[in-house]
Parts: sequence; structure tokens; C-alpha cells
Amino acid sequence: MVIIPALGVFAWFRYDAWAWERRLHELQVSGQLPTWGSMIPAAVPDADNFAMIPQLAPLRAFVSLPRREHEKQEKSGEELPLFTPITKFGQIAAANFQANYAKGTPLDFASLHSALAIAGLVKPNLEPSAAILDAVEPHRSFLGEIAQGARRSSSRLPINYDNGSEIGVISYSAFRNLALTFAVRAAALRRAGRPDEAAADVVTLLRIGRALKVEVIPDGVMLGMTFDDWAINSIWDGLVQHHWTAPNLDEFRTVIGEAETVSSLRRMFTMDALVHIRTTESYLRRENPTWGAWEDMDLAALEKREPFWGPRFAYPYLWRQSLPLLADGIVGLRDCLRIKNGMFDVKAYARWRTKFEQRRGKVPHSFVGYSFFDPEIIRSPLVRSLSVTTALRFARLACRLEKEYLLMGRYPQKLSDQDPEAIDVMSGDSLWYTVAKDGQAYRLASVGWDELESSWDKNKNPPAWIHQWSWTFPNFQGVE
Repeated sequence: MVIIPALGVFAWFRYDAWAWERRLHELQVSGQLPTWGSMIPAAVPDADNFAMIPQLAPLRAFVSLPRREHEKQEKSGEELPLFTPITKFGQIAAANFQANYAKGTPLDFASLHSALAIAGLVKPNLEPSAAILDAVEPHRSFLGEIAQGARRSSSRLPINYDNGSEIGVISYSAFRNLALTFAVRAAALRRAGRPDEAAADVVTLLRIGRALKVEVIPDGVMLGMTFDDWAINSIWDGLVQHHWTAPNLDEFRTVIGEAETVSSLRRMFTMDALVHIRTTESYLRRENPTWGAWEDMDLAALEKREPFWGPRFAYPYLWRQSLPLLADGIVGLRDCLRIKNGMFDVKAYARWRTKFEQRRGKVPHSFVGYSFFDPEIIRSPLVRSLSVTTALRFARLACRLEKEYLLMGRYPQKLSDQDPEAIDVMSGDSLWYTVAKDGQAYRLASVGWDELESSWDKNKNPPAWIHQWSWTFPNFQGVE
């Protein structure tokens, strides 16, 4: 008599697992949700792999370690010894350059020169741009090797995907210092009348950004956009001062055309969701409780905090509610995280978010601990990705406008409504383009994330430097 009730309880618990496995199989067979194996990137030959350059050896050694070692490194607060020759220069440049960037102003060379002189990195009696070039000169070979490595077509860190390794921290400040060193040198080279060398540094920034964004890890995508940011700033600063030559502009347009951001973000979110699915399944089956990360969802703590559920009742609920919610959520997100016909469908994303939040609200919070998959947390990298995509589109179009300026002595009065390069990624319509009365300056603007005509106060001129959703020449006074 005891056997029958026991079998009934077993079937009740096991039914939820069977139902989930059937649902997961249907999603994967239909192609709506990729399998874990299909998301693992193919191997890249060392000769084509940016991650294999000698300067990234410490990072390669780090990612090959077990996750517990990654956690120790993260808790220690110590950064990996990456790009150490330019660390001090990059740190000082960051303190100055990022302040200018936040204020919407070009790099203050006098201020940077003063800070570098105090640190003993430059000669105080030299003109600022010459002093900066003098300070970077000892690292010419080091930076040249990185620039050469950036020509490689892809990047694959040696991550052990089979055991669920999930890399979350890649020493952001070291990469930021590298990006700023190239950006500052490019600015100094332009001011020294050496645009071709400056353009080479900008192209290196774009190439490194492209390489990092193909890594299927969160930090790779975000770091790639950081390199895009500094490259775009460098291009814009040179445009407003008419420093670039026609060949420079052509090269920028070619490399920018290879940039990709939104699809990288889509891949990143998908991989993160699959990690959580595999982690939860592994825990529930008691196969390998240490697989993956449990910072967001600690079932042991959950069982203590909510004794009503307890382990016996919590597990079926996870099978029945949390896993299907996560799977259906990523299916919907993957469908709307696309740029179709030159635009991102904000309304489709809004529909997904509303639907997901409605379902999510019906599940006890403790059972939906996937913070990285929370719509509010998704929004920040998504908006950043779209703003970078918009700025890259601005840059490509602005390079073409500058070529016309070099030929005609003024910017064109208007853009064609059918111009594919002038499509606003946020609306599908043409970008807002207005020209100054004398044809010597212009303003480019996107409707922005909120689908407004512009995201800044029309009664005030936006910064001359790159803005999130608009570019404006500093001498822009009126429109035709």
C-alpha cells in the first residue's frame, strides 16, 4: 500500500520535469531557442584570433582557470596585469579625457599635459601635443604589435564552455587605458599635422571593438562598445576641425561598415539565459550543483527563507514556472533584438517587455532570480548598444558629408529621403539633418530611445562633442 502513494508522489514531482523537457525540446526543434552546443563558438586559428596576441597572455591564462578562481580574483579586487607598459599613461588620460567626454567638450590637451608633467611622463617645456607624442613614443613597438593583432578577423578566448565556465570580469580599466592611449595619440597626431597616422590609430580602435564584440561573454560586448565610443569621438573631433583627408574618410567608412553591435548583444543575452537554464537543470537533477553561477538564485538560502515551500515543493515549481518563463522570455527577446530594414523595432521590444513582466509578476520573486535577464537590467545595455549603433551610423554618414565638403567647400543642403545611410535605426525614417545658413556646419540627430524628435532641449545647443543621439558642429548657429 505504501508503494502506490510513493509512486504517485514521484510521478507528481517528475511530471513537471517531463513537461519542461518536452517544452524545451519543442522550442529547440522549431529553432526558436538554440541549443547550448550551437551557441559555443567555433574554434578560430591562432593566426586569425585577436585573443592570441602576446599582450593578452594573462587574460588567456585567467579564463582557463576554474570559476572558483575567477570568483577569488573578483573578490580580491585585483586586476589582471594587462597592457602594463601604458597603465600609468592610460590612467591619467582617463581622468582627463573622460571628464571632457562627460562635459561634451574636446580633449583639453593643456590639462592633460599638466597632469602628465606632474607624473613625470612628459617634458613640461614641450608644446602639449608634442609632449604627449614624446611620452607615448617609448611604447610605439608595444602599440604597433597590438595594432597589427587587431587586423585579425575574430577573437576567441579559451573558455571551457563544457563545464559551464562563465566569465564576468575582464579587467575593464586595463582595456579602457589601452583605448584611451590610442585615442589620445590619435588626437595628438592630428594636431601635429599627421592625419594618416592618426587615422591608423582610429582604425585600430574600431578593429579591436569589432574583435571583442564577437566574444560570447558580457564583458566582451561591453568592452567592444567602449572601443567604438573612443573611435567615434576621435572621428568626430577630426571632422569638426577638418583634419581628415579623403583616403582617411574612405577607410573609416569601410571599417565602420563592418561594425556590429545589436546582434552581439542578442548573442550575449541568449548565452546568459542558456547558462541559467543549464545551471537550474543541473541543480534540480543534483548532477553538479556547482555548475555555473548562483549569485542571483541560491536555492539553499531560498529553502531556509521560505520553509513553506521547502526543497520538495520548490523544485517542482522551478520546473513548472521559472524555467518555462526564462525559455519563453529569451525566445521573445531574440525575436525583437534585431535590426530589420535598417531599424530597431522599439514597439516590438516594448510588447515583449510588457508580456514578459506580466508573466514574471505571477511567479514568486524568489523563483525568478535571474537578475541579468530582468527587463530593467536588459534595458541599460540595449540602450547603450543602440546609441553606439546610431553613433556609428552618424560617423559613416558624416565621413561621406565631409568628402562632399572637401570637394564643394560646403555641406549639402539636404539628404535624400531614400538614402540608406541616413536611416535612423530608432525609427526607420531619415535622420534629422539641418545645415547652417552658410553651409559650414550641420546637425545630425536621431529620435533617440524615447522616439522623440531629439533627446536634448531644443532651446540649448547640444555639446559639440559626440552626444548620445545627436551630433552638432560647434559653430552651428542657424538653419537654412
